[in-house]
Amino acid sequence: MGPGFRKRSCCNNELERDDESKKSHPALARELAIEKEAQIEGAKAVLKPLTFLAAIIVFAVCFWALEIGLPLSIAAAILAILAMGLGVALPIGYILGKRAARRLKMRIRDLG
Repeated sequence: MGPGFRKRSCCNNELERDDESKKSHPALARELAIEKEAQIEGAKAVLKPLTFLAAIIVFAVCFWALEIGLPLSIAAAILAILAMGLGVALPIGYILGKRAARRLKMRIRDLG
């Protein structure tokens, strides 16, 4: 034996895959992308009215309860819309994306 590391035979073996597994992974990815898009559309359908309702409530509280005036009440309502977008919509999109990726990994693992 010469000096150095022993050559591993397992690294030289090529993995064999059938034609079905090569086609199914892209198909699963497309299927899960469509599912994720549907989930996002569903979340948007819920978030839009919720955001509008939150803006109206913020405006009403600022204008009538706090009596800060019309321009500041409108500004507060606009800030509420932005806060709902950043504070609620972005995390929901992130969660839906992680969930879809996890399902893709599970389906690929089940195929293998």
